[in-house]
Amino acid sequence: MYASQSSSTGRRSSRWQRGHDDRGSRDLASQAPGEGLSRRAKQLQPANRFVRLVARLAGVRTRDRSFRVGAAGEVAVGRKLDHLVKRSRGRWRVLHGVELGFRSGDIDHLLIGPYGVFTVNTKHHPGKLVSLGRGGVFVHGHHRPYPVKARREADRVGSALRAKVGQPVSVIPLVVIHGHKNRLRGWWWRRPLGVAVVPSRWIRLFLWLRRRPILSSEEVDEVYAIARKSTTWAYA
Repeated sequence: MYASQSSSTGRRSSRWQRGHDDRGSRDLASQAPGEGLSRRAKQLQPANRFVRLVARLAGVRTRDRSFRVGAAGEVAVGRKLDHLVKRSRGRWRVLHGVELGFRSGDIDHLLIGPYGVFTVNTKHHPGKLVSLGRGGVFVHGHHRPYPVKARREADRVGSALRAKVGQPVSVIPLVVIHGHKNRLRGWWWRRPLGVAVVPSRWIRLFLWLRRRPILSSEEVDEVYAIARKSTTWAYA
């Protein structure tokens, strides 16, 4: 994935070239999962608390509902990833809600570790039937273009990282389904458009099945140090 070389002192030195000015950058490491969607949901929810309560009890779909559901999914998946990072003792790193470009979308979770760099697109479908077919992902029989979006996000992340490190960076797109009521059959071998679609409960298993080290610990630290700067994604 990357090439590194040894210096005369015997220590490994990176050949990555840092680019662009990082002045004014915001540290994304403090961003909580689902933070952006939760903020948007609060902006769209009915101003009156009683109206909000009645709407929820009656099952009325207010404008903020989809954002609240999405935020809940990101929080749940984010906790699983945070737990993975905590147990890895520094081998894995994660960022949440990475905004790309001029507010033109975001990456739900960016996972960086020895097995590579992953963009994680979370989809929360409480109680829904989700299936995989040749054409992609289906929710209650309706096609959803999740793999297309995930592939596009991975390409944008790869381009942004390449601009910073000076070399190609392979980024692996991943769609994580949360809250569905059925077993997502075939997730371990079906790859719509080359994108893995994984139930949230099996994220760790998916990573374990890959278990092909791509990045050294030094490279993981370097990619994470670059990725956590908001200026890295300003032109993504």
